[in-house]
This record gives sequence, structure tokens and C-alpha cells, in this order.
Amino acid sequence: MVKDIVRLLEQTFPKNIQIYTDYAQEPATVLADPSQLHQVLMNLCVNARDAMPDGGVLFITLENKTLDEASVNIHPKARLIPYLVFKISDNGVGIPPEILDRIFDPFFTTKPQGKGTGLGWPPSSASWRATVGLCWWKASRAGAQTSRFTSRPLRG
Repeated sequence: MVKDIVRLLEQTFPKNIQIYTDYAQEPATVLADPSQLHQVLMNLCVNARDAMPDGGVLFITLENKTLDEASVNIHPKARLIPYLVFKISDNGVGIPPEILDRIFDPFFTTKPQGKGTGLGWPPSSASWRATVGLCWWKASRAGAQTSRFTSRPLRG
């Protein structure tokens, strides 16, 4: 499914955005509704695209990972089980760290008025998180890199 999304992105995103992928391991099967997974990944990628109005690089990485104790303590629904972690990163304009805690709020957007409603990420992430999915962001203003992470438990 991720390879299909990447093909769609390559066909529809501006040509000044390069897309790189890293599927370091054998693809895993996750516990997720396919349409929900598609919606969340597309939303993260479109958000990254919008952060690069003058072009840039979009990185899509998949990694099988068992979360450590520190990660489990940060995410109330997390468990010490194997997850497939999806990391969507860009080298766009970045997001100020001081507003990171608001990105899951409905109607919150960093886009100029008329360009965003704040209704893309909050609803899709809410339904994702309600079904054992985890979501978190990391921002770096130094290189203006923003990474969006989401994960699902691996199917046993």
C-alpha cells in the first residue's frame, strides 16, 4: 500500500519535490483499516508537501520497531510490542516547537488564512489514535526539518 501511495505522490506532487523512500526491512503487516491507513499517510505527506512551497525533499521511512520504555511512557496507549513506524520527513519551512502541542487541535492550522482549515490532520489522527495507533511529531528549526511519526502494532 505504501508503494502505491508513493506512486500517487510522484504523479501528483510538484516536480520540485523529490521523494525518497527507505523500506529497510521486509514489509510488515499491521493491524489497521486500509482506508484509514491510506488517509493518515496521505494527510501526512500532503502536510509535508505544503511545508515546501519552493520545493524540497520528502522522506518516507518504514521501520519495524519495538518501542522502548521512554516511548511507552510518552504515549498512554503504547505497549511494549512490535510496531511498524511510518516516518514522514521534509526539509521545508519547519514548525516552531512552541506550537507542536497544538497540532492535534481541531481547526488549528499553521497555513495562511484561506489555505487551511485545520480539519485534515486532527480528525484522521483522532480516529487513528483511538484504535491503538500512535502519532507524534518532531520539529527542528535549525534545518527546518519536520518529522511526522505514526505507528501501528504489527499483526502477530
